[in-house]
Amino acid sequence: MEPTIFRFIWKYSLRQQLVILALTVGSFPVLYATLELPKIIINKALAVQADVFVLFGYELTQLQYLLALCVGFLALVLVAGLLKYVLNVYAGIVAERMLRRLR
Repeated sequence: MEPTIFRFIWKYSLRQQLVILALTVGSFPVLYATLELPKIIINKALAVQADVFVLFGYELTQLQYLLALCVGFLALVLVAGLLKYVLNVYAGIVAERMLRRLR
């Protein structure tokens, strides 16, 4: 038996802990984008009165631009939720394995 719980966890689940860390760090850009996109929707799509908006090289009307940003926001929210789900399920699996090994 290891002298501390942290050494025990580190010894028997180092690879799984690194996977959890990678999933967590990988979810940060998606989380940031879900926080930034509503600001873009309010400040650019609704506040600016322009005839043409350019998005990824395509010229869009204001309504098309707003719909594209809203669909993008919905996709980002779904991806963020999926990443959070995968992270929580994997962390639960690792925790159950470590508890079983500890007993």
